[in-house]
Amino acid sequence: MSGDHFSSREVEMHNFEPVEISTKEDLVDFWLCVMKNHEQWLSFDDDQREAAAKICASDSFFEIQLVANGRIQDKFHYFVIKNNGSIIATCKADIEDFRGQRVAYITALSVDEDSRGRGLAPKIIHACEKAAQEEGCEVASLDVDCDNPISLVTNLKEGYRLVKMNSSVLVKTSANKKESSFFVLEKLLTRQDDFDPKSGKIGELSEVNLADKETVNKHLKDGYVGIDIKNIGDPKDNSPENWILILEKK
Repeated sequence: MSGDHFSSREVEMHNFEPVEISTKEDLVDFWLCVMKNHEQWLSFDDDQREAAAKICASDSFFEIQLVANGRIQDKFHYFVIKNNGSIIATCKADIEDFRGQRVAYITALSVDEDSRGRGLAPKIIHACEKAAQEEGCEVASLDVDCDNPISLVTNLKEGYRLVKMNSSVLVKTSANKKESSFFVLEKLLTRQDDFDPKSGKIGELSEVNLADKETVNKHLKDGYVGIDIKNIGDPKDNSPENWILILEKK
């Protein structure tokens, strides 16, 4: 990105490649990385997170074994990026059939705080997408917190389109419960996106402040999709009020 400055250490890390994992030990570390970087786990202490990570890893390993034994048709791919042997980024592709399509649900995306801003999230998502394409997937889908516009910027740049808003999603922590909202983004993996400006197909455009969730949701229900986002202040300000969502009529 123009204006960004990286140290030699950052450049080296920027070139790290995702690898797929399947051992119980790596899966425990996978889930530990996820839990220390997601809000619903931040109130847990280290012992609680480790116990929860072991449970999740056992479930993940069981899924992988079911696939290997041909007992289920769904597929699961776990990717990590490591720095000096420690996992600093994670992502998972859950592949299943949905309404006649092979869909990859991109989940468990996390990047350590000290490693953010170096292109690791798009890189590890690409690894999931490649695995999905090899499994014959037509669509990749992922969720983004409505109050995290910078993450939305990253995914829209990578070809995802905002197609739906899920409101009133219950997020549980050890201390409390709260309501949260998520945007559902989709990306076509097997053919050109009709909303790609390069395709020459430009529909009716509308701009809505990202903080106005009610209007954004109404547009989505009326057949618009989010195709881009722009800031109206400090580009590092992650407040929804600082961002304008650009939507296009299908």
